[in-house]
Amino acid sequence: MVSALPATSRPDPYHRWGVVDGPWLWPTRIRILFVLDGRITTDHGPGCFGLGMVLDTLGDDSLAWWVRFEVSVARRDTGQIRQCKTEVDLAKSLALDFRFTQPGFDLDDYDQVWFFGDYPANNYTAPVDDPDFSPLSDPELKLLAEWMDRGGGVFAAGDHFNLGASMCSRIPRVRTMRKWTVEQGVPPMDGPFRHQTLQTNPGSSEDPEGDSIPQPIEPVYQRSATSVLARPLIPHPLLCAPSGVIDKFPDHMHEGQVIDDDAVELDLPLDIADYDGVEYPFEALPTMEAPSAIAPELRPRPRPHVIAYGRTTQTEGPEAPPGPVEEAFAFTPSTASAPTGWRFGLVSAYDGDAARIGRVVVDSTWHHWFSYNLHGFVTENPPMYKLMQAYYRNVGLWLATPSQRRSMLVAATWGVVVADPMAFPLEPRRSLWAVGERALDVIGRTATQCTLFEFVKAFLGPGAGESFRVPNHVGPSEPYSASLPEDLALRAIVGGIATSLLEPASVYHRAGGEGRRLLEPEAIVRSALEGAQHGHSALVEAVHSSATSAASMASRLANASRPLSPEAIPISVKLIDLRVVAERLQLTDPADPALVDGHFTLTVRFSIGGTVAADEVIDEIDVPTFDARGGFVDLSRVLYEGVIQSGERGVLEVLSGRADGAAKGDDNQVRFSETLAGEPSSWIGIHTPSAGQSWRLWYRVEHADHGQQTD
Repeated sequence: MVSALPATSRPDPYHRWGVVDGPWLWPTRIRILFVLDGRITTDHGPGCFGLGMVLDTLGDDSLAWWVRFEVSVARRDTGQIRQCKTEVDLAKSLALDFRFTQPGFDLDDYDQVWFFGDYPANNYTAPVDDPDFSPLSDPELKLLAEWMDRGGGVFAAGDHFNLGASMCSRIPRVRTMRKWTVEQGVPPMDGPFRHQTLQTNPGSSEDPEGDSIPQPIEPVYQRSATSVLARPLIPHPLLCAPSGVIDKFPDHMHEGQVIDDDAVELDLPLDIADYDGVEYPFEALPTMEAPSAIAPELRPRPRPHVIAYGRTTQTEGPEAPPGPVEEAFAFTPSTASAPTGWRFGLVSAYDGDAARIGRVVVDSTWHHWFSYNLHGFVTENPPMYKLMQAYYRNVGLWLATPSQRRSMLVAATWGVVVADPMAFPLEPRRSLWAVGERALDVIGRTATQCTLFEFVKAFLGPGAGESFRVPNHVGPSEPYSASLPEDLALRAIVGGIATSLLEPASVYHRAGGEGRRLLEPEAIVRSALEGAQHGHSALVEAVHSSATSAASMASRLANASRPLSPEAIPISVKLIDLRVVAERLQLTDPADPALVDGHFTLTVRFSIGGTVAADEVIDEIDVPTFDARGGFVDLSRVLYEGVIQSGERGVLEVLSGRADGAAKGDDNQVRFSETLAGEPSSWIGIHTPSAGQSWRLWYRVEHADHGQQTD
């Protein structure tokens, strides 16, 4: 029988979270079985396909007082082709030639199974069901499928081509959420259709795989409601970290691929002997209702969703993925200039809660998990390593059963309450909401809001999550009041549980004086359930109250609304009708190049607010006789007549030659330019030119009395 790995010591006391370690704490145990084959090991080395860093992360129970991962490791083979053949790996591989049907093994001793499959291990032409590759047998698959139907959680990863197919390509849901076989069109190892995600490291000559530079990934976000208008985008809980969104992963030279949502084959026959279960069942009905009462096609059907995408980075790329499956194995180097950055599915998740079966997560490659790819982060990019550690723990937390998620929330809340009951508000200010806020402040230091909300949903029921989501068809700027804020549910349920646990915590502290005290699990569970129900009622009451208030507010708004006259909205804009008249032009230089052949052409332009309002070209003007003052030309013509509004500037220009329309003309053509600013009424009067102009224009501005002046 496979036994558990030794428990990891706790180097860091829990009091750093405000919870002092003691006998009153208990963690929820999550028992995980790692199943490996081929080159995959449990080592830590930079050259190893090693899971040692993942095992260390899961084994570090100092990260939270409310959960403990207990991990066992088994190999499907004898370890003959391990990437790193060390004694450490042999010591942690507690079973060789492991089979789920072997005597003494009970799959119900585990809550989750994580498959890291390698076989057929680049032996592309060999059939994946070759006995040498230890494929899962029908009796094993039947045991596994029935265990998954009872709530067992599964994680699975392979790599490019059909790596991992011998172990994983027939497991229910796993087989259709990720590409494993040639028939599914698996991405190749080489050529333009490979899924290379390597990032350039200009400062290093090292192998870019395993350095400190990760690949960017594209999480799939959902909008959640915090208010009618504030709707932040949130990632899937698997991609939430204490420091923010997990939007980077280790890179790799040829990844596999998970299958897009709409391409998942929901009704493909399972072909497992003596098993007649459904791979993707419809949502389970309450036990008092007959399943036949509602037609299956009218019931919701949980299905997998891609939660993150990657993009390829190879320098050559295809116009499109290969067509027929056989083309995937007939690549030739590409010499054409084709687009790169091909988007592909990186991680997919299936939530079986609504169907009352286990959850599933699949990853495009186990290189996101290996020491081979992580060692550069450990030594040179610790924040990135912490992101990946959060991802590994998130997988274990998210795959937990609903009962385990409820247990973790109660364990976390009890730890906060029993550590310091006096830290909570005293009566009469001890409302459920205030207690919840205090408890969440402490628990939130060890769990993200995404994770806590998963725990809370386990108390609310499988379909409750939809009450907190904003539909995709609602625009990001549109008001939407039909979704509940997640933090409201968090404070309600956690507040209800914490409030109900205050009395058992006080009893515990009072019991036995200075002597040994024992927990009363039944009393704690009973109080927690009562508290959760109390929190649920408070949440429902808050929604009803909000709905009533909203209806009352809408009525007040409707009754308060009345038509307004235009006078109710004063606008301080003045409109005035003006006329601009050019009177006389003075030419100051008889040698001006524009004055040739005894006549010349000029353009007079008037602009308002940067827009040309009047533009007149005057041809064949006789050059006047010059005296000491210069030469004068009588213009006497209206340049503009119309409305000017306050705030606009007027610009009057005289240009030599022809400058038709709105064309600016050559700067050398401008002989006169003057700007009129301020209120348009201040422009009225005779305007005499300054001596600094090449040509000098006399003009006047006067009222054009059309009766349109307004204030």
